[in-house]
Amino acid sequence: MIRLFIIFVATLASATIAQAAPCVLGNSLGYREFSLPRNSVCVIKRHGVLGMSLVSMKITVRPKLGRFGTASISDLAYRAGNVAGDDYFEYISTQSFNGGAPHDYRTRNVVHITP
Repeated sequence: MIRLFIIFVATLASATIAQAAPCVLGNSLGYREFSLPRNSVCVIKRHGVLGMSLVSMKITVRPKLGRFGTASISDLAYRAGNVAGDDYFEYISTQSFNGGAPHDYRTRNVVHITP
């Protein structure tokens, strides 16, 4: 009986740890699709390809079911709302490669918010 209880507690603890793991995505210069539970946050790292530097960023399509914005100096974030469904947002990042002329890159994001 005690052994079964310990196995149950260990399983519950590992499930809790797995749920608490943050969603972290790398930079994308085109298309990104990801899933996350309602009311959770996904951090999007702004570091890009070696030698590329971010000049500016503009949100062109705002998400309808969540919020997208800056999490810190080096990270962006998407926060899912309380409604399950598919969300979409776009932004254009202007980036320079090794100090050269800046170029615009549109990033399309599809988010599947799960219950």
